[in-house]
Amino acid sequence: VGAEPLPTSLRSLLANEGIDVMQMYGIAEAGCIAYETKDAENNLIEGMMVEEDIILEIVRPGTIEALPPGEVGEIVITKISNDYPIIRLGTGDLSKIIQEQSPCGRTNFRIKGWMGRAEQSTKFKGIFVTPNQFNEVRKKFKEISKVKFIITTKDFLDDGELICETNYENDDLKKKVAEFFKTNFKLSINVSLIKEGMIFNDGLVIDDKRVLD
Repeated sequence: VGAEPLPTSLRSLLANEGIDVMQMYGIAEAGCIAYETKDAENNLIEGMMVEEDIILEIVRPGTIEALPPGEVGEIVITKISNDYPIIRLGTGDLSKIIQEQSPCGRTNFRIKGWMGRAEQSTKFKGIFVTPNQFNEVRKKFKEISKVKFIITTKDFLDDGELICETNYENDDLKKKVAEFFKTNFKLSINVSLIKEGMIFNDGLVIDDKRVLD
């Protein structure tokens, strides 16, 4: 089955009726991209096997930068065909690559499956912000390896903090990042520096935590 995530509860319900259900991931433009498999003992294997005719990449949302296995990002596919070639099409979906060889016996790599949507644009202080804007900070300052913008509310107003991973923590860098963002994107934001590897690996560049009553 495809088109939407298969809940564990629904899978169990169907299994109780003697129906063996497996899940695939695909999009209208390319058809099936990846599918679930089982091992020799008929146990479901984690993740989904990528189709052999699909070139699949995981990129940082808002960029074309390919991410290493294990990092969550947007699924981008290429499918070569005389009738309908697809070159680096962004699906808008999040996932990550599982590099270990599958116990099912097939030799291609797997993805985790659908992990949410990559589209994270939102309005902050009356201005639309996008992942690409925050990735510009990372490109400008080579000391910064990863960023995440967290949006909350304070006294009923939007409040935002840009978390930057770096091994070069100093107040001067924080000041330069804040000034760069204000100059280029007309927004004043708070900036925090943390050690590399501390930002949660969920693929989000913009994490909107505002709760509307």
